[in-house]
Amino acid sequence: FSNRGKFSRGDLERLRSLDGVEAATADLDEFILARFGDKSMLSLVGGASEDFLKVLNWGVKSGRFFSKSEFSSASKVVVLGVKVVDELFKGRDPLGSSITLAQGRYKVVGILESKGGFGQFDFDATVYMPLSAAQSFFGRDTLDSFNFKVMEELDHQQMIRRTEELFRERFNEDEFSVIEQGDLFRAADSILSAVTLALGGIAAISLLVGGIGIMNIMLVTVTERTREIGLRKALGARRTDILWQFLLEAVLLSGVGGIIGISLGLIGSLLLSRFLVTTVTTWSVLLSFSVAALIGIVFGILPAYKAAKLDPIEALRYE
Repeated sequence: FSNRGKFSRGDLERLRSLDGVEAATADLDEFILARFGDKSMLSLVGGASEDFLKVLNWGVKSGRFFSKSEFSSASKVVVLGVKVVDELFKGRDPLGSSITLAQGRYKVVGILESKGGFGQFDFDATVYMPLSAAQSFFGRDTLDSFNFKVMEELDHQQMIRRTEELFRERFNEDEFSVIEQGDLFRAADSILSAVTLALGGIAAISLLVGGIGIMNIMLVTVTERTREIGLRKALGARRTDILWQFLLEAVLLSGVGGIIGISLGLIGSLLLSRFLVTTVTTWSVLLSFSVAALIGIVFGILPAYKAAKLDPIEALRYE
């Protein structure tokens, strides 16, 4: 539910009073440099109201959330995402310590559970303070957006319409929007599917070009080693022995390329993790290596077959 910079605390109370709304919380956040000692990181700093954890289905890993008195008195206290803790405190217990945001110092009272994120937004890299403290910190009386949770048995689309009717009393239709969480996920899935399809096409072309390259290299190798093949056959090597030799060489060549590619991918993921949410799974690494080996087998069959069928006498005469 968004209308950046135009909502008020009164709008939040009106939303909470709407029949069917189980809990509601406001959003007010900006990227701020957070510091502790000689460590610093750019973090999303936001305000949290009383229903914050309930609406977002979030929990506190250690310490506590804000008390009623801290909400009402704009206390300078914060709860941290796990990535903020890892970056600023490097294994130390942050509870009771104070971090610096802009020119103010805020006491750490809790650490939030890991929640992940999407795109450039990472819940684990956030710092939250009481909403009243955030409004004072940013020097703003207005709020950017609301998140609200409705009772499970109610129709969500009907609740969206009722919410829109409530806020049309204060705003024009083009001044705010109400979006169901499921719609956001479906839009994200659609975008990811398109990106995945495009990347899959690029990867398929790359694999084809790489496979043709391996095949050409192996064909050249067979030509250069014709006398060696003839000598091996004259000493008793069977066609299947020659076939397996060159097929394994092709697999080894593509496997080494796969290992190099996986290593570069891991390094790239590590570097991007400072800006985006990245995950490297075991199955994806194994799949990548398996595909690389398969490319070696598929494109190594022709050179291996060519080497296996060489006549030993003609091969020994080859200059």
